Amino acid sequence: MSGPWTPWNLGSLEVPNRLVRSATWEGLAGGDGRPRPELAEMLGRLSEGGAGMVVAGFAYVDPRGKALIGQTGACDDALLEDLAALAEAIRRGGARSCLQIGHCGAQLWRVLAEKGIKAEGPSAAAGVEEMTPERIRELIRAFGGAARRVKEAGFDAVQLHCAHGYLLGSFLSPRSNRRSDEWGGSLEGRARFPLEVYRAVRAAVGPDYPVWVKWNGRDYVEGGLEAEESLEAAALLVEEGLDGIEVSGGVLDSGDLGTTRGPEAEEGYFLEEARAFAERLPVPVGTVGGIRSLIAVERILGEGLAFVSLSRPLIREPDLPKAWRSGEKRSADCVSCNRCFVPALRGKGIRCMGPRRRRG
Repeated sequence: MSGPWTPWNLGSLEVPNRLVRSATWEGLAGGDGRPRPELAEMLGRLSEGGAGMVVAGFAYVDPRGKALIGQTGACDDALLEDLAALAEAIRRGGARSCLQIGHCGAQLWRVLAEKGIKAEGPSAAAGVEEMTPERIRELIRAFGGAARRVKEAGFDAVQLHCAHGYLLGSFLSPRSNRRSDEWGGSLEGRARFPLEVYRAVRAAVGPDYPVWVKWNGRDYVEGGLEAEESLEAAALLVEEGLDGIEVSGGVLDSGDLGTTRGPEAEEGYFLEEARAFAERLPVPVGTVGGIRSLIAVERILGEGLAFVSLSRPLIREPDLPKAWRSGEKRSADCVSCNRCFVPALRGKGIRCMGPRRRRG
């Protein structure tokens, strides 16, 4: 068993410990996707707090791929200087830096839809425009361009968001991808878009730059992506040189089985799928999902996973990894109430709004 404070390798990159700050929507960018200074400050605090890697998220690769207000962009070279400030803030704090890139697909927030932005996805649905083959190829190039910017900005790695029903994941799912052309149908067809995106990203950043994914182990909805097909699709990217996988799960319609489950959920609720990935794929695999205690971190690492990811607990306590490493045995103060997203929806950025936990 590897302990939480031992290093591990994501491709060519050595990460100093096995706690990863998992990407989320921080809501701290302007309308053009330019990150505000507060985002660099937040990421710097997370890095100083002791996580081995800080993943900033989730940056859109194309203007139509913006899901939410305040979302960071990676779609234009004009953003390079501001993205570089984020990478530098993480570097100064001591953690390895990563930027997650993605496209929201059909999961466009209502306020943006009201502004005339049209949602797009693999297949037509209510309010969703089916992407043409030409548009698919355009977005493959957009992912490659965004990954180049991530590297040029000085981040140590790039992560592709292939989970939670966003565009890459929606192509994999038979529920949302009902195409009959080369981009749909069989698993091979449904996996073609994420595979081609990975190839474009790899070509843009070179053979030695770390590229990994956030990936749904299952969609947790009827007719969605199931565990075995998910693993088979991930294996296709691993064969092409993918460096690692962060296993998550659920889509917008998964309800209580999604990624932001409440306090009653068992810690590490995607562990079953992640364990199968780790057993069958020759790359580092980790998981996210309601992990609140050092005991759970050690248990998950003991199951053969390479790292453990945390998001909501570090919104409340960015220095939680440092506290654990200093010998504190307590669980995180986070109570999984999900109120941290409320200020971001109002344009003020993500921050803890939950009740204080009594310690006795």
